[in-house]
Amino acid sequence: MWYDYEFMGVGSGFIHGPLVDFEILAPEQKPFATMGLVDSGAHTSLLDIAIAKHLKLPVQRKENLVEGSAADGKSIKVYRYPVRVRFSSVIFELDARWTRLSDPKTKVVLGSNLLGRADFFKHFKIMFDQQNERFWIKINPKKKP
Repeated sequence: MWYDYEFMGVGSGFIHGPLVDFEILAPEQKPFATMGLVDSGAHTSLLDIAIAKHLKLPVQRKENLVEGSAADGKSIKVYRYPVRVRFSSVIFELDARWTRLSDPKTKVVLGSNLLGRADFFKHFKIMFDQQNERFWIKINPKKKP
């Protein structure tokens, strides 16, 4: 299915790119609807820790702390904690990394959830048409054993 690039406010600017709606499926919680940037440059998915706090996920434990780096190469604090998600009709696990992408005091979004290659992309065939600001996502058929 083809999707058009969308706009999302970030800080005093915005992101214009391949954004999709998806749901985080936490135990004993209603599905949490959010958006993510389909990011071919991200190896793993990066989600806003404010969502984890809202869903009462035990993400911020010492044993979940891993080394992470931002696109500019700066070190950032991230927590590794897998979570089940639903995109389209597919439910699967993201081996997500969680960090602060919004300011809890001002509610300003500092960045976007990123859907990366290692966990999101393996479930779909994805093609980008940058010139026309569109992208295409198709569910990968189940692999034969």
